[in-house]
Parts: sequence; C-alpha cells; structure tokens
Amino acid sequence: MSQTPLTRSTSVVTRLMLGVAAIAVLCFGVTAAIS
Repeated sequence: MSQTPLTRSTSVVTRLMLGVAAIAVLCFGVTAAIS
C-alpha cells in the first residue's frame, strides 16, 4: 500500500493547478475592477 511517489506527485500537480487557477481568477477580478 506504499504508492507515496505517485500520490505525492499527483497532489503537487493538483496544488499547482489550483494555485494557477486561483491566480488567474485573482488577476481577472483585478482587471475587471480596474476597467
């Protein structure tokens, strides 16, 4: 039951995707607020 590398890499990828999505939403909101 030791599939740590796979789980770890998937979790890292998921965090990166979530972070990028959050940054994109933040930038979009700032741009909409400015304009």
